[in-house]
Amino acid sequence: MNISATAAMGYTYTNIKTGVSQKKDVSNENTCEKQTQKEYKNVVKEYKQKHPDSASHVNQQVQAGKNYMKNCGGDEISRSDMTMDEYKAFFKNLMDGVSFDSSQANCKEMWSITEDGWEQMKNDPEYEAWVLGYTIENRSVHFPFQASFLNVEKFGASIEEHHGEGIPMNTESPKKSGKKDESWWSKRQKRMKELMKRQQKTALKRAQERRNVTDIYEENIDIFTESMMGGKNGTEYF
Repeated sequence: MNISATAAMGYTYTNIKTGVSQKKDVSNENTCEKQTQKEYKNVVKEYKQKHPDSASHVNQQVQAGKNYMKNCGGDEISRSDMTMDEYKAFFKNLMDGVSFDSSQANCKEMWSITEDGWEQMKNDPEYEAWVLGYTIENRSVHFPFQASFLNVEKFGASIEEHHGEGIPMNTESPKKSGKKDESWWSKRQKRMKELMKRQQKTALKRAQERRNVTDIYEENIDIFTESMMGGKNGTEYF
């Protein structure tokens, strides 16, 4: 455990020594604890096996979470030495450190994790990294228009149990606007498509400008060549 890294994160926790329990000369208790100890699956691996098309994206999210954890020094802190309350405080501190894109200045976020989710993250480093990586990705999205949303993120004990929703924070009622409510994901996709269309139009415009410049250049070369060779009407130039 790196104490300096822990202190840098503004977090301290109680280190529970295993030696105390080892002094108990009761083999039956130790055997019972081993038998009742819950085994935690690698839920990220299971998700990728069920959804191979999403495996690459999930890997990127997990890696982003691990990189962030390493930069914070959190990868050197033992989760097994923490109580659940200590782990919750530790992880909340990590989440608070993830910044938002400037275009989300008017947005608010509420996130929650079920008790089973906390247990899974504490004992499954890959899932813990995914939750962080997803949050990093989600908060880094740039919106072309600074709309106001209340983003609600609910995490469970697996990727499948995660649910995210964006609620527009505007004063205009749906009846006045005459539009049905859309999910946050639908609106996000529309914004991304609009951004891509604008980028494509800009790229096409620049390409057309380059072609026009090339055409003018070639036309001038033809005129110059003709003038040097006598012109179109056969007149010689000296």
